[in-house]
Amino acid sequence: MFGIRADQHLLRIDRSTKRWLIILLTIVLSLGVFFRIANLGVKPIWLGEAYTRSVISGYSESEALDKIPTGEIVNVEGFLKYQYPNSEKTIGDTFRKLYTDNHALLYFLLAHYWVKLFGHSVTVLRSMSAVLSILAVSCIYWFCMELFELPLVGWMASALLSVSPIQVIYAQDAGSSSLLSLVILLSGASLLWSLRTQKKAWFTYAISLVLGIYSEYFFILVILGYLAYVFSIESFRFTQKFQCFLLVTFASLLAFLPWFTIILFHLSDFQAASAWMSQHNLTLLGGISLWVENTSLSFIDLVDPKASEYNGLRKFDFYFLTPPILILVGYSIYLLRLRMSKRVYLFVISLIGSTALPLITIDWVFGGNRQI
Repeated sequence: MFGIRADQHLLRIDRSTKRWLIILLTIVLSLGVFFRIANLGVKPIWLGEAYTRSVISGYSESEALDKIPTGEIVNVEGFLKYQYPNSEKTIGDTFRKLYTDNHALLYFLLAHYWVKLFGHSVTVLRSMSAVLSILAVSCIYWFCMELFELPLVGWMASALLSVSPIQVIYAQDAGSSSLLSLVILLSGASLLWSLRTQKKAWFTYAISLVLGIYSEYFFILVILGYLAYVFSIESFRFTQKFQCFLLVTFASLLAFLPWFTIILFHLSDFQAASAWMSQHNLTLLGGISLWVENTSLSFIDLVDPKASEYNGLRKFDFYFLTPPILILVGYSIYLLRLRMSKRVYLFVISLIGSTALPLITIDWVFGGNRQI
């Protein structure tokens, strides 16, 4: 098998156990879908979702305030007019709203047309994230098949992702997090496929990079992780495979050049919208709490909504439930290094290191809070 050094007999199970395991995984996956689509319109809109609705409407804040009459009672319909696309605004207005802010393009364009097609209710807007999250559950199976070449690993990863609390939260939120999860898994699977086949799969990888960089500017860190990974498995030599990777990656980044040029022309607006990241300092304790919380949320929801912003874990959860989770994660990485080939464990380590360490280092050296 390509790259696997694990004792695969450990994953072999008898027919009866396999049947019950399939039933269990099917139930878990079904619950994951249910959690994503149930009560989508029940929770009140929060600030981030209000911003999403504002962007896809195409109205600027000042324009909306100017049009709303002062000294009069404004009904709900009159106010919501500025929260979704209508005949007064076009997709060009949404573009103008985006290039003066610090958010990437793709999610808001998809949301704009999604709302125009299916309606402007909160349920409809959040349903796009739910669909993207369900696609991510499917995509992680492909990703695991490319990385581990074991169907059981793919099914178990899909089941875990489907009921992961933080992924369910993202799936019911009108924001870009579900899209980002999807494109990271898609790009990772496409890269591994391309390295394995060396054929037209590189085109799929290129498309996934374009989608990624247009989904989130910090996706560039994921690309750096891929760069480190491919260079490592090629023994730090400029082999034909590594040169092909560089060529495809460079071509994909060129596709971002038009939007990058627009950002440069409006750099002052972009910097003003991003200023909060450097002004909101994150202490060492706050950073540790943030990463512990995000790691724990992948397995169990520990957040106390009444707690402070960066210390949102209840004391009991923090001291008694979080340590076993962190130990489990650390031990999993250790086993990955012990039992899997270089090709497998380096991919996981490269992706973790490239996305976490740069943000942590920049925040600690220069101050600010880019990790959130």
